[in-house]
Amino acid sequence: LATHKPELLADNVTKELEEIVKKAQRNLTSSA
Repeated sequence: LATHKPELLADNVTKELEEIVKKAQRNLTSSA
């Protein structure tokens, strides 16, 4: 793991979480 670049790792995690949230919101709106 890139422990020498924690800020970069955090940025990647944030982007991944945003994608998950977007997918979840689409699923909720389509199933509602």
